[in-house]
Amino acid sequence: MSLVATEPVRPPSDPVPDDGGAKVESLPFWPVISLAELRRAMRLDGQVTTDRLMSRTVEAVAHVNDQLFLWR
Repeated sequence: MSLVATEPVRPPSDPVPDDGGAKVESLPFWPVISLAELRRAMRLDGQVTTDRLMSRTVEAVAHVNDQLFLWR
């Protein structure tokens, strides 16, 4: 089976929103997560709101901390 992608790559239609310098902090071992850097790394455009990105990032940090709790 093969795939031929015929649609050209489109630039993001929405500009990247200003997250206001929002950051998520966890335990001292983990680095601080900047939402702006997360957007760039994950190539998220304006379709993901700052509130939703913050919520999902906090949830991900809590999940990782919970998963690693017994390991400590």
